[in-house]
Formats: sequence, structure tokens, C-alpha cells
Amino acid sequence: MGQILPKDFYEKKTEKVAQALIGQILVRHLPSGEVLRSIITETEAYLGISDKACHTYNGRKTERVSVMWGPAGNAYVYFIYGMYFCLNAVTRKEGEPEAVLIRGARPIEDETQRKLWANIEPDSRKWGLLMAGPGKLCRTLQIDKKLNGAPLDGNELWIEEGYKVHSKTILKTPRIGIGYSEEAKDWPLRFVWNSGSLYESLFQHHQNRRPNSSRQNAKDRQRPKGRNLSQAGVLQSTRIR
Repeated sequence: MGQILPKDFYEKKTEKVAQALIGQILVRHLPSGEVLRSIITETEAYLGISDKACHTYNGRKTERVSVMWGPAGNAYVYFIYGMYFCLNAVTRKEGEPEAVLIRGARPIEDETQRKLWANIEPDSRKWGLLMAGPGKLCRTLQIDKKLNGAPLDGNELWIEEGYKVHSKTILKTPRIGIGYSEEAKDWPLRFVWNSGSLYESLFQHHQNRRPNSSRQNAKDRQRPKGRNLSQAGVLQSTRIR
């Protein structure tokens, strides 16, 4: 288990935070006592007052977005389409209302979590997609408005150090579902980790908790370059310890 990310991690430029969150471990401590861990695979940066896709565009201040105006390192959770919750990490300094949407993650399996996944999705072949989207992520991790404003280094929800991911292995694309935001819809602020054999090997590596070998990493870098742009990005991983 890695160290919990400190508050100053989130005070950097929002684009940098969005990219740096790829490969980190999102942890949810449920009221029932179970602890669910997942590896973050997809994020989007929202740049505040100047970003027409952001909830605080043009200095908007409402009760809904008040958490975004506060200090970095807290959760901003909002309700959308009358049915989904979305989890964001507030970034920058207080008074600079920016955030990173956590769009996707990959559950790390253990016996306890498998039982919980089965209640949501009986077909275990689909467990890798349980958090393939911000609404699914919040449903699976039981995240709702009660966690709005919660510290991301607290007792109910936190993000741990996970894997260093080479910047060349992270895909940058325009954000999704913001066609209304004029020129901002084309900004490359979505960060995605590609699936494939390298992606799968990371989860096997994490489950076995064995140190990466330089020989294996060299082999990984020589794997075929074909890409599957499902929910994650191509990776080169090094365990943070």
C-alpha cells in the first residue's frame, strides 16, 4: 500500500494533476467496513473561470460549486442527468476553482471485493468495466453527495501512490460530452490509459505485489504497438515506494 497523496499534490496546474493521477490508487472505505481499491485509468481537467466546460466558468459561484472555490485536495461530487454522481479532485489554490474529473478506474480484485462486484455485475468477465465511466465509478464505489467536500486524504475516501506512468504512454484527447462548450470542447484535456497486455500485466503485478524487474520492463517496452482505446492507456509502470 502506497502513501496517501498529500494536499500539495493537488495544488499544481490542473492539467499536470490530471495526468499525474493516472496510475494512482483510488480507495473507498465503505460504511460497512470494506475497503475498495482501484487504479485510476482516465481523467479530465477542468480549468475554472476561463473554461466554458467547467462549472465555475466566468466566475460562477453557487452552492453546488462552492467546494471548487475552496482548497485543493477535496472531493467535488455532483449529480448529473438526474441519475449519476461524478467524482472530482479539487486542484490549485483556494479561490482558483479548478478540478479533475475521475472518469474511469480499474478495480483491484480480492476476495472481499469480488463479492461486492458480483452484487453489481454477476458476469465476472465484465468486472474490468465496472468503473468505465464516471457514473459507473461512483455507483461501484458508493460515492454520492455525502462525500462532497470530503478530504482526499481522509478516512472515507483517499488516493494512494500507485504507479509512475511514462508520459509517452498516456493518450491525450478532447474531453467527452461537452459539445456545448464552443472552443473548449476541442482542448486536449482528457488523459487515457490504453488497455492491452501491458495494462493487464499491471494488475497481475499489483496483485502479486512483486517488485518490477528492469528486464521485464525492457521486454514490456518492446511489445507490439497496436492500441485498443477502450478505457485505459498504454503503460510503462514502475512501483512507487
